[in-house]
Amino acid sequence: MFCLGSTLFVPKDDPKLLKKPYCNYFYIITYHKIKKLLYICARKYKLSINMSKTTMGNKLPRKLEQKMQTVGEQIKLARLRRNLSVVQVAERATCSPLTVSRIERGTPTVAIGIYLRVLYALQLDDDILLLAQKDEMGRALQDLALKHRERASKKQ
Repeated sequence: MFCLGSTLFVPKDDPKLLKKPYCNYFYIITYHKIKKLLYICARKYKLSINMSKTTMGNKLPRKLEQKMQTVGEQIKLARLRRNLSVVQVAERATCSPLTVSRIERGTPTVAIGIYLRVLYALQLDDDILLLAQKDEMGRALQDLALKHRERASKKQ
């Protein structure tokens, strides 16, 4: 068995893997067939395989997760103060009710564009301008980086 790019070549000895041969000696297995191959091998050698789709891209530090949940709760409270249902907000934001409920739970996988559409549906779209408005640390770093040039005294 060897891999060339995203293609896996498997010896033709094992007929369970694929039915269509690539050539006389190898079967070709693309990405969508690899999972099936792994399960067959795991069953054969009595191994356990975890093929979950969780990635580190979805994991946030605990502090950021809490902030996402706080933002979601604030959006939910704004929706309830306006006496709107999740379905009504979803229709106005042109997204699914499931997505709106994910926003209200603070799920980090929702795109920022959908957050903006939900805020627009709740007439809170100007609140996005408050993000990073007070960048005290950035301004302090910028001030430190400025070079104060001194000019030579005027000749008389």
